[in-house]
Amino acid sequence: MYIKTGIITTFLLVALFGIKTVEAKDHAPKLLPMYPSMLVWKWHHKNPYHWNVYQSLDNGVTYFLIEDYWAWGNSRQFAPDGGSELMFIVGVDQSGKEVTGRSNVVRPDDAPVPRKKRFSTLH
Repeated sequence: MYIKTGIITTFLLVALFGIKTVEAKDHAPKLLPMYPSMLVWKWHHKNPYHWNVYQSLDNGVTYFLIEDYWAWGNSRQFAPDGGSELMFIVGVDQSGKEVTGRSNVVRPDDAPVPRKKRFSTLH
């Protein structure tokens, strides 16, 4: 009887942890461009180990990961060297496996100039 109960308990625990992994992968961060040339995002779930930042040089046909383009899991912003290319982020674990969904694609330079900044240049 104990072995049967132990197997069922183990099966239930594995099933529950498997569901949690699938749920995290179903969520993707909401990425927004922010003036000047910055990426910011919203994430209300368990933090990944890193956020990898992917970039495209061919207007979104292909994306690649630049060596130092990542942020710690508790970060919510990233400042790339330039903001004229399309970018997206994805959360990864310590081995580099994707553990979140991929964010939407944005171009950091497309961020609107803040209202206060626009009017201060007119004076």
